[in-house]
Amino acid sequence: NLNVNSQPYPQFPSGVSQMFGRWGTSSYNALYLSGSERLIGGLTLLSSFTWEKSMDDGSSGSEDSITTDTFGFASPQNPYAPYQGEHSLSLFDIPVHLTGAYVWDIPVGRGERVNVQNRILNEFAGGWSTSGIFTAESGYPAAINLGGPGWFITTAPGGNIGSNGSGSPYNLRPSFVPGQKLIQSNWKKDPYGLAGGGWLNPAAFAVPGMIGAPQLGNVPRTMGGARSPRTIYFDASAKKSFSITSSDRLKLAIKLDAINAFNHSDFFFNPNSGHSFEGNLANQTPTSATYTVAGGFGDLNSGSQSPGRVFALSANFISEHRLVMGLARGPSQSLDAMSIGLPRRFQFGCNDASG
Repeated sequence: NLNVNSQPYPQFPSGVSQMFGRWGTSSYNALYLSGSERLIGGLTLLSSFTWEKSMDDGSSGSEDSITTDTFGFASPQNPYAPYQGEHSLSLFDIPVHLTGAYVWDIPVGRGERVNVQNRILNEFAGGWSTSGIFTAESGYPAAINLGGPGWFITTAPGGNIGSNGSGSPYNLRPSFVPGQKLIQSNWKKDPYGLAGGGWLNPAAFAVPGMIGAPQLGNVPRTMGGARSPRTIYFDASAKKSFSITSSDRLKLAIKLDAINAFNHSDFFFNPNSGHSFEGNLANQTPTSATYTVAGGFGDLNSGSQSPGRVFALSANFISEHRLVMGLARGPSQSLDAMSIGLPRRFQFGCNDASG
């Protein structure tokens, strides 16, 4: 059949319903520093620092009908030049990332720097250890779209020029309003927009162009000046070991973990509703030039907020058996014995978590 053989990929009898673009450019540059130090007294410190910048013209790498990414919608806005003017920060760009950690086997107890000879006193003062990890990083760049075709009323290849992220691979973006701050100055008082607040400032954006003179928006694909709030985490744990036998071959270790120990709140941009600016725009009626801001625009996502402080309690039995191995040597068959300590751990008892 001539028609079948002349279409792309004739080996597929049902044809190809969609083709995805696999072109684009990206760049990543970073400075990475790390260090570790074991100090006297059983204290070990570790740290790392990353300063980076990642840029591309399409983090999702496709032009499919539902162009979504892990951290929001960021599809091109010009159907005739889908990669023109799209080079911007990657959706996953985090310019600063800092991590610090410590592990401390507290040197108090029998045989330690602070030697405790009394067995009863040693059970309380010895066998303590603690560890923790701290992480702080910049937020992700926001990616917003207009949520509709603006003042465009024509149809472009693949659908309308503007869309809400589903049904068209092109999303018109708004334009900046000069002199307006991108982020609400008092966003912490109402980060979820429950009382009309929110994180992004709706007054900083407008529908580009006007009736009879539609335009593409000048907001970039991602906005480095409107990142989600920085995130801070600190997790810590403390462990106490008790000797059950006089030979210390059987011990009970009780451990307390504190997740988000400082009870710090972290916020994230809402990828489901916070990316769309335009609400109802009467763009097909020349006498009407009004539009409303979409509900939820610029609000942070309450469902993605980091959990509050969480405690977890666990107990472990630690037993150490000694294995004697015999080695035959020479005609006398004399034996040299070696003792090898083999620790064996058993998970036991109460595992409890509470917030």
